[in-house]
Amino acid sequence: MPATTAQGIIDGAFQTVGVVAQGDSPSSAQSTDALRRLNLMLGGLKLQPLTQGVVSREVFPLTANVGVYTMGPGGDFDTTRPIALEDAAILLNSQGTPASATLARSGYVVTATVASHGGSTGQNVTIHGAAQADYNGTFPITVTGVNTFTYIIDASTATTPATGTITASLESNGNSIVEVPRAVLTDDAWAGIRIKSLTSAQFTVVYLNATYAADLATINLWPIPNVATNSLVLYRNQPLTYFASLSAGYSLPDGCEDALEYNLARRLLTPYGIVDQSIVSDVIDMARTTLATFKRANTKLVDMPTDPALTQDPAGGYNILTGTGGGGGF
Repeated sequence: MPATTAQGIIDGAFQTVGVVAQGDSPSSAQSTDALRRLNLMLGGLKLQPLTQGVVSREVFPLTANVGVYTMGPGGDFDTTRPIALEDAAILLNSQGTPASATLARSGYVVTATVASHGGSTGQNVTIHGAAQADYNGTFPITVTGVNTFTYIIDASTATTPATGTITASLESNGNSIVEVPRAVLTDDAWAGIRIKSLTSAQFTVVYLNATYAADLATINLWPIPNVATNSLVLYRNQPLTYFASLSAGYSLPDGCEDALEYNLARRLLTPYGIVDQSIVSDVIDMARTTLATFKRANTKLVDMPTDPALTQDPAGGYNILTGTGGGGGF
């Protein structure tokens, strides 16, 4: 699917409500105003269920004797700030040695140059330290040479080459790697841990404090890992990203652009004085329909919960992988 820009969505929304004629574009002031409204709408959609089309698996190297990490743009885990976690795990014996990297992008494809990287196609790499956040994260690679490999990002307009002190850590690729699920704690469960400074080679639970200070959340691991040989795996719904500018190009899930255009058009009705009821009713109907269609496509199968009466666990549910109830056993 071709790259989607905010300007394209905005042009379509203004044409839909009749502010500009078909084939014309709004003024610079109108586009700037609509971009603000579009990003406000995206902020609200992040909090709605079924508006995240992708569950991402991200792997983060750990540091010995560190139990608290910031997560968000520029944080210890340099990625988007999480609102909630779906699942978590510990990846045993996975820690690769960070190596210096240079990154250059063509479209959505990033070519990483890492001297004698030793990686293989399909292996995961964790990129850290790029000043342009779109480059950072955990990605599967395609090996293109002894010193190069490629991976895919969501934005096709990130500055190239990337700047910053960039490192690439290839996930170990041997039979000794084991991913073990870990419970994600609620606020009450985390508050119930008496000795939060307890240490161990392996953490058993994960707690997310989704604070928004400086756009950073915090991830707490317990017990605090006292070795640096393992990694943290987080599974979470990847929210729709804000549009950084009118011209920045993004890859959106099927149906998403349609829903954004009609729902932005709905938001433009009142501030731009649209009173023609045939337009108003059509826009409202299409806004509801396209958003419902997009959400319906994101409905996923879930594991059936177990009645607490059957497990004698007041937290409810039972995880066959961890051998614990819904609240986690620790």
